[in-house]
Amino acid sequence: MSHLGRRRRANHIARLVPQTMAPGHQPTTDAAWRHRPSTYVVCTEDRVMHPDLQRRFATRATRAITWRSDHGAFASHEHETVDLLHRLATASRLAPAG
Repeated sequence: MSHLGRRRRANHIARLVPQTMAPGHQPTTDAAWRHRPSTYVVCTEDRVMHPDLQRRFATRATRAITWRSDHGAFASHEHETVDLLHRLATASRLAPAG
């Protein structure tokens, strides 16, 4: 969250909660990206997950976009996140059923 100002960063950090590590150790039985449209946001300034690894993961998605952001992209790019989610939701509503 290095792109956030001190106050906003403190506000987001205060809301963090522990995350279980189990999903990272369980085999995937039916990855949604194999049969559903997906979008991957590559964060070029991420110091948690290297952007090259993200680009590799992004090749599995239907589409990939790149943001100049750290690992907290959805916090530091709030407007872009809302716009992306709106476009994706609208596109899926307008897409023909198949």
